[in-house]
Amino acid sequence: RGAGYFSLILAGFSPNFLGHMPLATSDFMGAWTLVLATVCYARLLDRTTWTHIALAGITAGVAIITKHSGLVIGPVAVVLALWKLLQKERFIPLVLGSLAAAFIAWCVIWTAYGWRYSAGSPELGPFNGFQVDWVTVHEGGLLSRSIIEFCRATHFLPEAFVFGLDFILSRSDRGGYLNGAYSPEGYSLFYVWNFLYKTPLPALVLHLAGWAFLLAKLVRREGTSKPEFRGLVVLGLAYAIILLTTGMNIGYRHAFTALYVSCIFASLVFVIPVRRTPAGGLVAAVLVLSLPLIAALNADRYISYVNILGGGEKGGYVNLTDSSLDWGQDLPAVGEYVKEIRRKDPEEDVYLCITGTGLPEFFGVPETKFLPFWGFNQSKAYFPSLGEGTYIFSATAIALMYEQWTPTLEMDYRKLKLASSGLYTEMENKGTFEVKTVESDMTIEEIQTVRQFEFYRCKRLIFYLRTRQPDEILNGTMLVYNLTQNELAELNW
Repeated sequence: RGAGYFSLILAGFSPNFLGHMPLATSDFMGAWTLVLATVCYARLLDRTTWTHIALAGITAGVAIITKHSGLVIGPVAVVLALWKLLQKERFIPLVLGSLAAAFIAWCVIWTAYGWRYSAGSPELGPFNGFQVDWVTVHEGGLLSRSIIEFCRATHFLPEAFVFGLDFILSRSDRGGYLNGAYSPEGYSLFYVWNFLYKTPLPALVLHLAGWAFLLAKLVRREGTSKPEFRGLVVLGLAYAIILLTTGMNIGYRHAFTALYVSCIFASLVFVIPVRRTPAGGLVAAVLVLSLPLIAALNADRYISYVNILGGGEKGGYVNLTDSSLDWGQDLPAVGEYVKEIRRKDPEEDVYLCITGTGLPEFFGVPETKFLPFWGFNQSKAYFPSLGEGTYIFSATAIALMYEQWTPTLEMDYRKLKLASSGLYTEMENKGTFEVKTVESDMTIEEIQTVRQFEFYRCKRLIFYLRTRQPDEILNGTMLVYNLTQNELAELNW
């Protein structure tokens, strides 16, 4: 029981879990339902009763409909079953029990989709198709393509579920920003660095110690007969392999299953030292009890939390930026900051460049000038030049838009600047730069010219800003730069 509370505190006060649990995402829910499903199936293999079959089937179904990665329960179950059969257990009861659990999971999935194959509801009229096309059936690997084609041809699973699987498989390679550089192919050790940078140092010590004790137990074959132990070992290894081989570097939240399992195995740090060396148990207790304090001190930046190894609050964005860092959670802080600027000087220009689709005004951000990232979904006006004022960039926008500014890019920028100057003059003659008004009289090519120029201009500015420190950093994610006219003039705007 003490080990259980030890793991509970380690997980419950993890900034990563605390930041994501209140969000409308499947990541934390998917992690613990998959762990639960694995434990329930391991118990089914230990004792094949109707209760264990029902629990294994229901939890597996729930894990799968919660997050598509829950399908990993299939390979995990196969490995666990083979591990059990190698002990010369009875073959038929295990196979029949496993098939029954799989059938229950299949029923749970269909029940969640109302036992309707079509992704479109007949009550809403004919279904004409998804917003994007199927990809895996045309470009996927042999295994993934065969699975998708089989499910579509036989209606084995609901269409919406299968399309979701196709969507994820076809977009499994997403670049990542790590240690100051962006790679469109991603980094194989991306999640290892996430673990090292985003885990509080006391928790990092406990996790690593837990792995050491786990390895020692496996070498000595201690506890390997316990079903829960086997299940968590197989799940942890399976997820580690997935994380090390994927190119989807878009957020530490995708590693939550492995982190969750690690929190459980870290309880070995509590069990073994307490029984053998009370002093070691005392050290472990001090480390784990420091976690609530760390969580309290970082309450405003759980998602963007980075420990001192990764640069901390002020320097973490330099080493690690992912899609979890900037979901608009710090827009309220931006709103308060901009309001304070307006109180001091109502006329000061504020430029905002953020990722995500959250509307800043919804979070209390006063009207600002939007620089293009997702900004053209929000910007209400063009502006021919950048003036002095306050510039606020999200760390993700800085990371994803940054690239070395080459002579070729500079030439392209100057050509676009020249091509758009006449268009800005026309806007000025009309007396407005409002997007909706001026675009009504512009051709598609002219609109693209102005937008591309402002985009290049923003990238050029970001290249310069990477050479200087922000004047302020809000919650570790929003970088504030106060740019004077002289500083901008040096950039030849």
